[in-house]
Order: sequence, then C-alpha cells, then structure tokens
Amino acid sequence: MVKKNIIESKSFRQFLRFVIVGVISTIIDLGIYNIFAIGFDKNIYLSRFISFTVAVIIGYFLHRNWTFKSNDEKVLHQFIRFIFTATTGLAINLIVMRIVSNYTNSISEEILRKNVPVLIAVGIASFWNFFINKYWTFKEKK
Repeated sequence: MVKKNIIESKSFRQFLRFVIVGVISTIIDLGIYNIFAIGFDKNIYLSRFISFTVAVIIGYFLHRNWTFKSNDEKVLHQFIRFIFTATTGLAINLIVMRIVSNYTNSISEEILRKNVPVLIAVGIASFWNFFINKYWTFKEKK
C-alpha cells in the first residue's frame, strides 16, 4: 500500500521525469563537452561552460512543459529563476569537478580522466536542481 502510494504520487512521477530529462540533458551536455574538450582540444572549463549552457536551455523547456507541467504565465521570470538555480548548480558542479579532478589526473585514459569528474559532479548537483526547481522555480500556485 505504501509503495503503491509512493509510486502513484505526483512528486514521484515528477522525480522520474526529472531523471529522464536529466539523462537527456546529460547526454547533450557530455556530447557537446567532448566535442569541445577532446575533439577541438579546448580547455575543459570552457568546454563545460558551453555544454552546460546548451543543456540548461533545452532542460528548461523540457522541465517546464513535461516534468513540472507549468502553466505559469510569467515565463521570463520563471526562466530567470531556472537560470539562477542552474547557475548555482553549475557552481556546485565546478567545485565538485575540481575536487574530483585532483584525484583523477593520474588516470592515463583521457576519456575517463576528463569525464569521471563531470559525471560525479552532475550526480551531486542534480539533487540541488530537483528540489530547488520543484519548490521554487516551478512551484505550483495554490
């Protein structure tokens, strides 16, 4: 009974959608990141900024229309909140990435050395993003 209530809850469905959008955004993010960091041999932080920006814009529209199904008419206001949340998430992401990079610099395989810190950072920042977006950015009006 408890499991069924949890699975059928709106928050649980939103979380699952959040995860799906997160996976899509992460694929986009990592794809663009690798194109710049490895394909064009650009600085990993510049590459991360570019990939993050594209993924955030796509993520906003997916979260607004599918995850949280927002009908708030103040789209610009909501987008600014989303950008603030995402930017704070990016700061968390970059700090975690920097810390983890200190431990992965000795990995000889470039793909692992450059992607393990990003994946760990994305995982940690995701918790911040879900809760702030649910209860602030896309907060339902009563």
